[in-house]
Amino acid sequence: MKLAGIFAFIILFINLLITFIRCVPASLNPIPNHYFYFIFSKKSMKYLFAKTLFFTLLCSVSLTAQDSSTPQVYTSMKEALKNPEKVIKLDLRKQKLRKFPKNIIKCKNIEELNLSDNFIDSLPKEISKLTKLKKLHLSNNRLVHISFEINLLDKLIFLNLGKNHLRKFPIGLCNMTKLEELYLWENYFKTIPTSIRSMRGIRYIDLSKNPIPYRKTFIIQKYLPKAEINFW
Repeated sequence: MKLAGIFAFIILFINLLITFIRCVPASLNPIPNHYFYFIFSKKSMKYLFAKTLFFTLLCSVSLTAQDSSTPQVYTSMKEALKNPEKVIKLDLRKQKLRKFPKNIIKCKNIEELNLSDNFIDSLPKEISKLTKLKKLHLSNNRLVHISFEINLLDKLIFLNLGKNHLRKFPIGLCNMTKLEELYLWENYFKTIPTSIRSMRGIRYIDLSKNPIPYRKTFIIQKYLPKAEINFW
């Protein structure tokens, strides 16, 4: 799409330049007219104009296609429940939620859910029904426990549990082999279970601002030698 836009711009610029040159009197033009006649003839002009029009239309179609393929981001539960099956992205940040809205379970096709910056203290077992969920944002809440059923979200690749009240590493996460990014910064756990080595797909973990002893950081890194781990 960007390449087509660049081509369209270049060709449009050439057309404008040619138009300007053709308007310059022969007496002021240092280049012989017969040279321009071959390159900038009416036939060439028509060809360049048609090419410009083609690439302009191509850009327009590409932009329209991109807009239509971008899913709508719903920012209220009320709006989302009007057509729950159409909800792909739901953003409920900073809405003073104290409980996980169980109506979200009706959004069976949801792929990204953002519940950050609320006051949620637990996740219901029913969250496992969101089988198409790929990204889950829960940072800056009051979570003290993550139910084991979270491991049933087998398509989840991104999980942010930063700045919560977790005192133990959520053991259910260790079975999530497709999880790639995990954020657990600013919680309260001191140890990491050895079963974390089962997270074969993990690429990045943020464990910063947790009271993990320095000597244990080396052991944790051995569990996941291919992952980038931030301890600080």
